[in-house]
Amino acid sequence: MGTEIDAYIERLDALGAELRRAIHGMDSEEFNWAPLEADTNSPCVLATHMAGSERFWIHQVLGGIETRRDRDAEFEAVASRLEEFKALLVAVGNQSREVLQGVSEAELA
Repeated sequence: MGTEIDAYIERLDALGAELRRAIHGMDSEEFNWAPLEADTNSPCVLATHMAGSERFWIHQVLGGIETRRDRDAEFEAVASRLEEFKALLVAVGNQSREVLQGVSEAELA
């Protein structure tokens, strides 16, 4: 039977894969497009915010790794190189897995 940490890793991996599938095939224009100028976000902004949240809560809060998060800047994000952005998402997921694998059940509690 898996541990609670294993379940977290599995869920984060699934969410990361789902996000990558959602943006697969988009070009930079589509990735940076927002339906309305005010009060809506582009896929780039949403993905950036998701990665920023994951990095803050898992890498910094749980793992003690300073992320220097600028939450407001996440909502201004524009990506010109989508492949680099996809690689960043994979790297964030890999580091989250690494941090979680280093946490004991007692520490998590």
